[in-house]
Amino acid sequence: MSEEYMKNMYAPFSRQLDTRVNKIQGTELGLAITKHMVDLMAGTSILIAEDNEVNWMVISEFLKMHGIACQRAENGKICLDMINKADQGQFDLIFMDVQMPEMNGLEATKQIRQLKRICTQHSYYCHNCGRLCRKHSRM
Repeated sequence: MSEEYMKNMYAPFSRQLDTRVNKIQGTELGLAITKHMVDLMAGTSILIAEDNEVNWMVISEFLKMHGIACQRAENGKICLDMINKADQGQFDLIFMDVQMPEMNGLEATKQIRQLKRICTQHSYYCHNCGRLCRKHSRM
C-alpha cells in the first residue's frame, strides 16, 4: 500500500490502483464505514468476517490503534462457527464481508439471525458490496 494512498484510504470511494484487485467490483466504502463506526465506539469487541488478508490487516490495525479488540473469521462458515461457540455478549459487533469463499456474508448473516443463542446485544452486519449497513437489535 503506497504512502500516498494511506493518506486518503478512509475517504469514501477511495481505492488504491492494484492489478490484483482492480477486477473486483466494490463501492470502496468499506474502510470509510469502518472508520466511522470505530470513531463511534471505543472499547468494544468486534468479529470481522473478511477473507482478504490486506483488508484484515488494515481493519485490525486500525481497530487496535483505537483500543478495539477484534477477531477474524476468514469466511462466513467460520464466522458462524465462532458465533456458535461464543459466550453471550462476547461480540459487540459483527462486520461481514459479502463475497467470501465457503459461505458468503449474506448467507452467514441469515443463519446468524436464525440462531436462538445471542452472542451480541446489538449486531451490525456491514456488507461491502453496495448494501447499506443494516442494524439488527436483539434485546
